[in-house]
Amino acid sequence: MSRNNTRVVPLRDEVDGSVEGFEEDHRGVVAGSYSDAISRSIEVSSLLLGRSPWMAQSPPQGMSSRDAQESARSRSISVTSNMFREGGSEGSNRSVQLEDGDASEAFLRPKPLASLVGSSSRRTPVRDGERDPSKDYDPVTGEELPDLEAADKYEEQPPLSGFWQSVFNSTNLLMGVGLLSLPYACRLAGWSALIILAVLAAITNYTAKLLGYIMEYQPSVKLREGPGAYTIYGFADMGFVAFGDFGRYLMFVIFIVETFGYACVYIIIEGENLRTQLAHLPAFTGFTKEGFYMLSTCVFLPPMWLPNLSVLSYMSAFGVFSSLVLLFGVILEGALGTEPNAEYCKPPACTGSWLHPSPTTLYRVGDLPIVIGLVMVGFAGHAVFPTIRNDMEKKQHYGRMVDVTYVLVLFAYAGMTVCGYLMFGDKAEEEVTVNLGKTLISHVIVWIVLSNPVCKYPLDMAPIAFGIESFFQITFKIPYSTWLFTVVSLLIRTLLVFVSLLAVLAIPSFAVMVALLGSLGSFTISVTFPCACYLKLFWTDLSLTVKVVNIVLVVLGVLGSAVGVYG
Repeated sequence: MSRNNTRVVPLRDEVDGSVEGFEEDHRGVVAGSYSDAISRSIEVSSLLLGRSPWMAQSPPQGMSSRDAQESARSRSISVTSNMFREGGSEGSNRSVQLEDGDASEAFLRPKPLASLVGSSSRRTPVRDGERDPSKDYDPVTGEELPDLEAADKYEEQPPLSGFWQSVFNSTNLLMGVGLLSLPYACRLAGWSALIILAVLAAITNYTAKLLGYIMEYQPSVKLREGPGAYTIYGFADMGFVAFGDFGRYLMFVIFIVETFGYACVYIIIEGENLRTQLAHLPAFTGFTKEGFYMLSTCVFLPPMWLPNLSVLSYMSAFGVFSSLVLLFGVILEGALGTEPNAEYCKPPACTGSWLHPSPTTLYRVGDLPIVIGLVMVGFAGHAVFPTIRNDMEKKQHYGRMVDVTYVLVLFAYAGMTVCGYLMFGDKAEEEVTVNLGKTLISHVIVWIVLSNPVCKYPLDMAPIAFGIESFFQITFKIPYSTWLFTVVSLLIRTLLVFVSLLAVLAIPSFAVMVALLGSLGSFTISVTFPCACYLKLFWTDLSLTVKVVNIVLVVLGVLGSAVGVYG
């Protein structure tokens, strides 16, 4: 699949605002509408979920977390209405050839003259004999012109992520919930789960790269007002460009369902692990599993009330550390051969050692739909990949970055799958931490795993909370910085926490919840949609082989969702 690395980015005409080669179309999101509010909440939340200490800095003082979306947009490869253009008819109606490697540098933001010279007052003309040859002067008025180069250096620009920074962000995104349930997936499918792991890794790696190609597509419709009006930033834009309003709202619904589902999973993880750590204490005697789920929601409430989630987004980078501690902690426990949790498994059914393996099975097919969903969750990072690509300094390296990320993640997943299944065999529980014994290492592992959902739960709930809050703002004209909005916001966020608790009490199984997410949400976002969108936008440019491959993947994605939900 060969693609030209040089793209033509149209510039809007100074007179009538039209774009050369395109018809002006205003079918995009109207600023201030509920659709715009939802779109903004999704983009901001994707930025938060994908952020690490290496990613773009927090919004400048005076900018709300919602306005961080505009900072992300300003770092995109868009060159539209805010780019400096040459004067005259030739300069106002032309196109600029941009190399992908220089695209991130091409977006120039115009600055008011007052901000450049330090004062809004008119400057005194300088006579010819008094002019400094190192400075520029207006040929008509004789005024000293501002030093644009110095102003550019002075203006603080948010940094972009390098290659390895982006790999870190992507690894932080993928490694998480899926790592806990891989030994259980082997319990259900036997060693054949490793084949499923490899196949799904290859498919999602391919579709993650498709997202990069789709984001380079130049739409003929205006997607928003202001900077980046013709630039695809995320899934909502992709859905609209390929399938119109239906595609955009479908992405809204799937994104919200998936993020709400992950929030429910975090309640289960927190509740199950709190139970293993606290159930023996006198204060928690008589606590049922549901009681610990309620306790976990009380833990999640305070961070949910935070008005600015940027602090939590930095702390969520702790996820990579917690995943590595979990992986190497399990491997170390298996090497030491410590006794597993006797409540769930006892020798010889499970030994707790990969040096002296527990009984295992080659393959099983009865629970295959659940296994596919459990494994698929581990590769469900596509919703945030566009944000990570927007944040890359050299976007032409996006494909290689995805490959390196997948190699690292696949090795980690394979290590957890093999070691966990050898240690606990057919007694492996839905969360591998439940099988661990009562050693100091086990306690450290579990408490580190417990701390991770405290940060990620409010970040996952953020798009839903932002969307509902924006709906109330627009519908009831509630000013943002008022006590009334603060009260409404607290009530909304508290209600969301208790609604997620009710969902967990209805489906208390970690494996079932994760499998549902993997089948319904992850297959749709990570397989079906990227392939369908790619076919729709580039059909005439694709070879027969590429068309067949993507059609097959669309069918497999739909079947994976249907079979997983049914199972």
